[in-house]
Amino acid sequence: MNPDAIEKKCPHCGKDVPASARYCPECGQALTGKVSGEKTDQLLVEKKKPNIWLPVLPLFILAGLCLIVVFLVIRATPPAMLASGLGTVAAVGKPTQTPSPTPTAMPSSTPTPTPPATPTATPTATPPPMPPAEAKAKDIWVSPLDGMEIVYIPAGHYVIGSLDSDPDAFIYEKPQHGVDLSGYWMDKTLVTNAMYALCVQTGACPAHKMNISYTRDSYYGNAEFDTYPVIYVTWDEAQTYCTWAGRKLPTDAQWEVAARGRDERKYPWGNSPPSCNLLNYTITISTNGGLSNTCKGDTTAVGKYPQGASPYGLMDMAGNVWEWVADWLGPNYLVEPHENPLGPATGELRVLRGGFYFGAAKYVRIAVRIGHDPNDATDFIGFRCAR
Repeated sequence: MNPDAIEKKCPHCGKDVPASARYCPECGQALTGKVSGEKTDQLLVEKKKPNIWLPVLPLFILAGLCLIVVFLVIRATPPAMLASGLGTVAAVGKPTQTPSPTPTAMPSSTPTPTPPATPTATPTATPPPMPPAEAKAKDIWVSPLDGMEIVYIPAGHYVIGSLDSDPDAFIYEKPQHGVDLSGYWMDKTLVTNAMYALCVQTGACPAHKMNISYTRDSYYGNAEFDTYPVIYVTWDEAQTYCTWAGRKLPTDAQWEVAARGRDERKYPWGNSPPSCNLLNYTITISTNGGLSNTCKGDTTAVGKYPQGASPYGLMDMAGNVWEWVADWLGPNYLVEPHENPLGPATGELRVLRGGFYFGAAKYVRIAVRIGHDPNDATDFIGFRCAR
């Protein structure tokens, strides 16, 4: 039998080898576990230590090329952009920070103009309606806001105040002097409960706190008294209403001119003595100061006394309730300035005009001026507006 025909397994590589072989023809390992001979030793070393540089060398070459590319990119990148990019890289991996986008440089070209942003319209309050620009004395315009009839008083020179020789005159009425007024409009009547309620409903005027009058437990808010003058209003509340209605409180001079006209009459209707057919006032007062005889003893509906109207047709310029005007009360009637005077710049008391339902004849004269705390709202003070 041929001994080479018998094969055995190489213990190193597992290949079949002839039975007579001392070394594996595949891996060169000694089949007996021993290696002998110079050629065999060299083969064994080469088999045991393969050349590792052959597979690694391409990687080193590729890495070198990458480094060269990175160097060239960094060198060509502007410093500002590079710093921004490095900052972005540094932020990566921090869970609490979001990397800021790096601006991309764009090639220079002619910029396309950006149209300006369309401004958002700011809502503005609708201006109140205005009376006609051209008018003559006694013309009437009805305000669509509160339904008030407004009478035109023409521009001109007027005399206001009382003479020093008048025995009934108080110091606040003196001296008598002339004023030059521009044309203006004045409410024909006092502002009523119903008119004031309209302002409250719009939210422009504060809610009215008192709903009574001197003798009535239900007054403001009671439809029976809608056409009666609103009372229990402070000076500020009166001014607020007039502003809402597109008007203002009249100045002292405007009020007196509207009540007097161009002559020097004592009362709105003339110089005849007062009576309950002309106004709502107190006829006599007893010597101890008590009320002796009154026309009503409380407010009356506005416009109830047409016979007592002023030369321009304004109602209730005497009696019913006192009326707030714009001016502060000074020690006397200011003479200067004589053109559209506004009264003192400051003061403690605001002027009241016209008298009221408990006022005797002496206190319902046109020229009477008294002062009152502007924050004190009472049952005998109302107001009208001008423009």
